Amino acid sequence: MPKNKIPLKEEPEKLTKYKNDKYYFVIENNFIVYVNKNYIDIFRIPKNTKITTEDYHKINKNHYTEKIVSFKNPLNIFFGKDPRQGGKFPYYGNSILIQIKKNTYAVIYNSIFTFTTKYKIIEFFSTVYGHYAYPHAIDEFGNYYELQEKIILQNYKNYIEIITNDPSKYLYKQDIPIQKNLKYKIIQD
Repeated sequence: MPKNKIPLKEEPEKLTKYKNDKYYFVIENNFIVYVNKNYIDIFRIPKNTKITTEDYHKINKNHYTEKIVSFKNPLNIFFGKDPRQGGKFPYYGNSILIQIKKNTYAVIYNSIFTFTTKYKIIEFFSTVYGHYAYPHAIDEFGNYYELQEKIILQNYKNYIEIITNDPSKYLYKQDIPIQKNLKYKIIQD
């Protein structure tokens, strides 16, 4: 791995090159995320900016000028991948998980929040169901973090079919016994 890149868990097949070895990703048109070897910057379109329906598809990186947060010296970065697609990146920009400290992470999808785990996260997925991303992570001891609903499940393998095929069931708590609520801090909702 070249010295000038942050340690990526997996690199998407189609990274968009910016300048100075910086890459950017637009997340659900809410945020733009710049990734560099020493930091990750997250911007949004300023609230007072008016974008008409006709111009909505013409949004580009220059519209995102209000800085939300910056994470310096990230330890790792995971890009959301849909497990139904064999772990490939057809939706590689729908969510990002950043390891900012030993057991502290930030997730970016339609909101941004941080959370702390007991154990190291080893996998990050983002099932796209309908038009929404449902990010979820798995730690080294098999605990499952459903990040949309901010819950933790132990023995997630019992629920893998629901997790993979219809993550929206979490919204109604159907068939899934909540075992623990995830403690989190909202950065941007």
